Amino acid sequence: MYADLALINGNIITMDSKKLRAQAIAIKNQRIIKVGTNNQISQLIEDSTKIIQLEGRTVIPGLIDTHIHLVAFGRHLDWLDLTDCKSIKDMQTILKNKISQTIPNKWILGRGWNEKNFQKNQFP
Repeated sequence: MYADLALINGNIITMDSKKLRAQAIAIKNQRIIKVGTNNQISQLIEDSTKIIQLEGRTVIPGLIDTHIHLVAFGRHLDWLDLTDCKSIKDMQTILKNKISQTIPNKWILGRGWNEKNFQKNQFP
């Protein structure tokens, strides 16, 4: 089996604990078929194989964003989680606890509450 695409002369991060780095990758039908040395991958190259010379550049596994808004998620980690609140009083209690742990003049943000879950269906 020959590769459709070969990436050679690179710094390949494999994520394989037995062999963390490689020099080259062979790809067939958009699937990686071999990761190894330039010599190993050269055996999978034929005239029709497209070759990309990486010139020492690094290749890492795909970081695929499935539309999760990762940056926004990170920002929200510091926000108050109000999803379990059943009343405005619950919200106030959580807020008071957060205030006692927060430096003065720093904003406190909250998320996740739903007034329909409150004992009294009212907007805070």
